[in-house]
Amino acid sequence: MEKKFIADNMLGKMVKWLRIAGIDVAYDGNYTRRGLVEAARLEDRMILTRSRKVKYPELLIIKSEWFDAQLEQFFSCFGHLGEGCFFTRCLICNTILEPAEKESIRNKVPPRVYLIQDSFNRCPGCERIYWKGSHYKRMLKQITDILKKYK
Repeated sequence: MEKKFIADNMLGKMVKWLRIAGIDVAYDGNYTRRGLVEAARLEDRMILTRSRKVKYPELLIIKSEWFDAQLEQFFSCFGHLGEGCFFTRCLICNTILEPAEKESIRNKVPPRVYLIQDSFNRCPGCERIYWKGSHYKRMLKQITDILKKYK
């Protein structure tokens, strides 16, 4: 069974990078401490937090305020849980992405992107469209460089 996480509002950037790595991380910047614990319990998730005040049996207190150090702490504890799953989750809502037919997204991406890209993914949750643009290689290198240390 895939390990699932939930993060508090102090870890937004870390959440984005965990999702890039294919890891299931729920996040809502409006969770109260009690709401975070309730959501973790209901969805069977481990809590990621910077707060020492959160009490829950499955909890990882993230020590650094810098996202790269946060990722290093996470991967040193869990390794890479989403092996081979890079760019499979929506960065906004955490939903697993689905392939999208190029013609179906014609009016949902900039014209230049539509002309130069052939492969697209769509989030069935929030309808966001993803493609391997200029940022893709940079992001992939950044996350693989961090993960090399924990294989």
